[in-house]
Amino acid sequence: PMLRIVFPIAVHGGRARFEIPCGHIERPANGEEVPALRWADLTGARLDGKGNVGVTLLNDYKYGHSATENELALTLIRSSYDPDPLPELGHHEIRLALLPHGEDWTPSCAIRAGYDFNRSIEVVATDVHEGDLPKEKGFIAVHPSNIFILGLKKAEDGDGLVIRLYETEGKTTEAEIRIDPSLVKTDSEVVEVDLLERPIRKDTVRMKGSLLKVQVSPFGIATVKIG
Repeated sequence: PMLRIVFPIAVHGGRARFEIPCGHIERPANGEEVPALRWADLTGARLDGKGNVGVTLLNDYKYGHSATENELALTLIRSSYDPDPLPELGHHEIRLALLPHGEDWTPSCAIRAGYDFNRSIEVVATDVHEGDLPKEKGFIAVHPSNIFILGLKKAEDGDGLVIRLYETEGKTTEAEIRIDPSLVKTDSEVVEVDLLERPIRKDTVRMKGSLLKVQVSPFGIATVKIG
């Protein structure tokens, strides 16, 4: 037994793209169910022939997607008979969102929307007191839009800071990361490291003041240790 929701999209010749870890992939829009993370997208020609449009389907924990040239579907519940005949019995609360877009859509748009949909604003109750921070403050900013932060953590072997980035649109990019001075010392030593935080090379990264620049390969992952 299976429950699936299907969204008809007013396009023809639709192309289906799906989020995978640290990237996205285009798959045939043949109706077969395939895995994806936070989003799936179907983009095709408008029925009136005036350009391309599409829809991105966002979810927070459902992963079985399928698409045809004019439909986008998500499997909500799939049960089995063995070993448990009633594995999905109970109350289900499922969050979805549809994001229509025009021709200016890029995979980076969908990735950002997927993160935003899955990271709700947390509200904390407190008393009335003077605050130390301004009304608006950012501790880290990344440019351009095809670069995303995958992780930010303390280094395993000391007090340094480790930042992991990835590129989403298949082009070599020099990422610029502006870091609040409260997190790192200005002009700190920087080095690119592997996933185990072992040094690789220094010629791909540089830091001036609180601005870090690092070269990221197409669809690549770059990890930088600061300090």
